[in-house]
Amino acid sequence: MPSTIRVAVTGYGVIGKRVADAVRAMPDMHLVGVADVATDWRIRTAAELGIPVFAATEAAQQAMTTAGIPVLGTL
Repeated sequence: MPSTIRVAVTGYGVIGKRVADAVRAMPDMHLVGVADVATDWRIRTAAELGIPVFAATEAAQQAMTTAGIPVLGTL
């Protein structure tokens, strides 16, 4: 039985979003989460899509929490 490759993406900007989308489309890969420092619409979109969100720093975690973005932890 083939094993599933677990992938985490750091950054959810233009490139990170594309990488995350590609991973989600692959049957042998599992996106375990994305990490970022931003609190803008991009990371909010990831959370709305059900992608686990992690903050890259403790300061980013506080900002995301304040912005109402569910954060599972920090890097």
